[in-house]
Amino acid sequence: MKLQSLQLNNFRQFYGKSPVIVFAGDRDRNVTVIHGCNGAGKTALLNAFTWVLYGAFTRGFLFADRIVNNRAIREAKGGETVEAWVELRFEDDSRRYILRKTAQVLRTQDEPGWTLKGEAVSYLQWAGDDGKWNSEDAVGDVVGRILPQDLHTYFFFDGER
Repeated sequence: MKLQSLQLNNFRQFYGKSPVIVFAGDRDRNVTVIHGCNGAGKTALLNAFTWVLYGAFTRGFLFADRIVNNRAIREAKGGETVEAWVELRFEDDSRRYILRKTAQVLRTQDEPGWTLKGEAVSYLQWAGDDGKWNSEDAVGDVVGRILPQDLHTYFFFDGER
């Protein structure tokens, strides 16, 4: 698996659509390091990977039910849907993949000001050598074959733990 890019929208403390994070891919420069001050969102980025790939979070990730950015929810009108998503682009063998997971909340007047709209949904598309994009229904199976969940901690890890 070669990571190409990651983009977030209203995911945790990332309000709105984030810039695309493009990962190192050159032969000589093939490591990407995320560095920042406490509270800058490093752990949220780590959990964006685990959430989009497996629907899971790392130990110590507080308020796992609060995926959608609080500011985006506060700015929404009553009855409006607010969506958070994470999109990961990667390559494996001769295929290119786009994996997106979305979660939606409905803005309410009751505490805490929102209610979850169903379960989070994953979408996976892939393109082979012919360049034609195909949709994949068995998202978990495909991801599990490329990078099994029990191996992900060797590739995505929390430096504080």
